[in-house]
Amino acid sequence: MFGDRLKEVHSDIYYSFFELRFIQTVIQRLQIYLIVYDPIEEIIVEWKN
Repeated sequence: MFGDRLKEVHSDIYYSFFELRFIQTVIQRLQIYLIVYDPIEEIIVEWKN
């Protein structure tokens, strides 16, 4: 269903890089799905589509 458009992203990286407006535009245009995870808590923080 998602194929190569599903990406896992460390929460620190997401909040420091992936929230930039330019990056958000690219993610939306390429229809990339992100799973934001916290490896210390071992939880999924957000599912972005």
